[in-house]
Amino acid sequence: MNSLIRWFSSDDVTDIVSIHEECGRHFEDLDITCEYVRAITSRPDFRIACACEAGKVVGFAGVLYHETVSRAEFGPLAISGDFRRKGIGKELAGFVFDFLGSMGVRRVTALVKAENREGMDFFLSMGFQLECLRREYTRSGEDAIQLVTFLY
Repeated sequence: MNSLIRWFSSDDVTDIVSIHEECGRHFEDLDITCEYVRAITSRPDFRIACACEAGKVVGFAGVLYHETVSRAEFGPLAISGDFRRKGIGKELAGFVFDFLGSMGVRRVTALVKAENREGMDFFLSMGFQLECLRREYTRSGEDAIQLVTFLY
């Protein structure tokens, strides 16, 4: 699928919150509100890429990047149900990785809840490798797997 991939705009806040809620079981139990999205996207070191179909956001990928130390944390990545398994996640990741490469970022990590097999499979298919287990990482005590890839 060739979605329109673009950077977040303030008009996307409600769609981001809605998709995050829809995919919530895959994420840490955080209260993601419109105010939270506005606050995080105002940071100079955080970006959200949006995938759009027919003018509506159907998926997004966040990235926290540290230009001075050449590394980034990729995620969250969330795709609305009807649009999953159509290549949108890979399109979003490619868009974000191109940006990170242009910023000189080399090392990219991603965290996935240990029971999220679909998420693990996605990152492994994108060339990530298992790096470590973070025991009781989430607020509710769930384990998370950290994966890593190198852009160059």
